Amino acid sequence: MIAGMIVNTVIAYYLNSYWSGRMMGYSFKQQVIDILPAFMMAVFVNGIVFIVGKMTTFAPMILLFTQIGLGAILTILTGEIIKQDDYIFLKKLVLEKLITIKRTNNEETK
Repeated sequence: MIAGMIVNTVIAYYLNSYWSGRMMGYSFKQQVIDILPAFMMAVFVNGIVFIVGKMTTFAPMILLFTQIGLGAILTILTGEIIKQDDYIFLKKLVLEKLITIKRTNNEETK
């Protein structure tokens, strides 16, 4: 069933990207090349989290939080190490928002 869902998603993606590619001059191949670094990073992080989940014998809730934490840490570390563009953009956006919130809170307390 999962294999069928994957095939369905790939076909739908191809059909949608075909028309957007024709209208905007952004080919299916170029779209896949642009997505590939983020996809490979996700495969790596999820693979590690999956293996850790299979190797541990924690209670389900503890395992869930362990995997969430590990996934977050690995995503941040991998993004920092390979300087992935999408990660750097998101990091910059979040840091700017946090700085704005901090300034607003400091001004309100004065």
